[in-house]
Amino acid sequence: MRFLAIDLGDKRTGLAAGDAITCLVSPVGVVEVARERDGGEALLAALAEAVEAHLGQGDVLVVGLPMNMDGTEGPRAKMVRAFGARLAARTGRT
Repeated sequence: MRFLAIDLGDKRTGLAAGDAITCLVSPVGVVEVARERDGGEALLAALAEAVEAHLGQGDVLVVGLPMNMDGTEGPRAKMVRAFGARLAARTGRT
């Protein structure tokens, strides 16, 4: 099983790929699309393309969730969860 990890940013979003056999994760690129451009649609399209390029049928998409120092979720975590839900709907992955 392969994984594609996404580190959502405001101006650029990092991508890393890994697999369950080696348990290694390596950077595979940066998407240089602002999160707010076109209401997020431009970034969703770019990420959906990356998902198709790096993942197969049974592979997993992971979105990093920023947490506060005390372990609670703040406004940024809520925004990432909402964007992750949009990405899941766009790519057909949960």
